[in-house]
Amino acid sequence: WMGAPASANTSGYAWSIKGISQCYQDIRGGVFQDISTTMKKWYAVTYFVIDANADLKESNSSTVVHFQVLSPTDTVVLDEAHVPSGSAIKPARGTWDLAGPFLFQAESETTRLFWFAGSAACPIIDSVAVRE
Repeated sequence: WMGAPASANTSGYAWSIKGISQCYQDIRGGVFQDISTTMKKWYAVTYFVIDANADLKESNSSTVVHFQVLSPTDTVVLDEAHVPSGSAIKPARGTWDLAGPFLFQAESETTRLFWFAGSAACPIIDSVAVRE
């Protein structure tokens, strides 16, 4: 968790996918959350995402936030990607993007939501919502 500029749709207490100390080290980092689901039900996931420290990147690099749903927790049932348009800090510009809705059908009573990023990415996510 980290502090990030809040918006009308975000709390300001968000997940830093790689952690500030790992940004720009050309490594992959990720966060996940396991949730209870009902088998064969359909769900929609949305979340808000923003990059950070955009001025420290090379001009030709962009942040790609990968999002996977695993149900059960070792089987990918959804694989999406999003490139955030804003930067939370250094410099603050743009806004949080709404990613989704991403639809999936649960294949287990436990489903994993997994976000990851690599390269020089430094993304932050907030206000994750899962709805039937």
